[in-house]
Amino acid sequence: MAKIYITAIINTKVLLDDYPQGGEVPDHLISMYDTARRTKENGYGTAQLTTKVSPGDHIVNIAMSTEPLDRIQIIDIQSEATKKGGLFSKNGGKKPNLQDDGTWLSKVSPISSAGAADKYTVRFTINGSEIEYFWDPKYEDDEEGGI
Repeated sequence: MAKIYITAIINTKVLLDDYPQGGEVPDHLISMYDTARRTKENGYGTAQLTTKVSPGDHIVNIAMSTEPLDRIQIIDIQSEATKKGGLFSKNGGKKPNLQDDGTWLSKVSPISSAGAADKYTVRFTINGSEIEYFWDPKYEDDEEGGI
């Protein structure tokens, strides 16, 4: 099983489509835009998670260290932050979105509260091989993608 650190959770494609030239990106999105741009250029560091994820669903537009993948099936989701808020939560971490069964309570982006989480793990099966992605804040600013 390969382990790949994710350094940021952002919607790479949407950011780059909405602000293709940069420049006028809102202040609160600048760091995410920069990560998206760097990911597109270098091919690592960022995964796009949809705002409703459950086992059996698919995630599109994943960029990682080897190559972008168009379609990945989720087989399991584990999060240490679901009980206490933090990642995948809303209202300042007061109400977790990601439930124990891997479903979401609402369509709230994990971006704003990602820094509050300890870490989380998502396991995928890609072409028959299981890959485990996990996020840990100590790798958040790793320019090399935390791999």
